[in-house]
Amino acid sequence: MKALVKQFGEAGEITDEEAVRKLDTHLTTVELLEKDENVGKLVKHLQGFKQLLAYYHQQGKIIDLAYEELNKATEALIVKYE
Repeated sequence: MKALVKQFGEAGEITDEEAVRKLDTHLTTVELLEKDENVGKLVKHLQGFKQLLAYYHQQGKIIDLAYEELNKATEALIVKYE
């Protein structure tokens, strides 16, 4: 998903550099939790990531297509780890 965030940022589909940076940082934490197999915290961080996506989407900093794709990928990971 980090690659998607980077791709959407470079394509202008995430229009705010701060949003790209915060989303990337959040996903770095998710990767670390995944490696540590800390499923409880991992799911919490993924849910927080979804909230962050929704916030930036509502603020107009993520276009619909990027939001939908990232949200769908996040939901798939939540289902995988719950």
